[in-house]
Amino acid sequence: MATTNVSEDEKPNYSKKVQDLYCSTDIPTAIHGQLTFIAVLNAFLSITAFLGNFLFLVALRKESSLHPPSKLLLRSLAVTDLCVGLITEPLFVTLW
Repeated sequence: MATTNVSEDEKPNYSKKVQDLYCSTDIPTAIHGQLTFIAVLNAFLSITAFLGNFLFLVALRKESSLHPPSKLLLRSLAVTDLCVGLITEPLFVTLW
């Protein structure tokens, strides 16, 4: 088997190409408009998720006809969805 030594000047510059593709801060205007729409939509959905689940938790507190295990299940589902509205969606909006 023959091996050849390639000098640094002869190696292709792959790392620069990858850096240009993935680390570019230049966003085209068409994509910028879509990202703005997604951010505004997620901000609206975040507020809606928070208010809806908060009202649902208040309603569950006042409701006495449900069985305790069902109440616990519904409360835990509402709390996880409330956390999505409070944590995940605002972080996604700030990311974009």
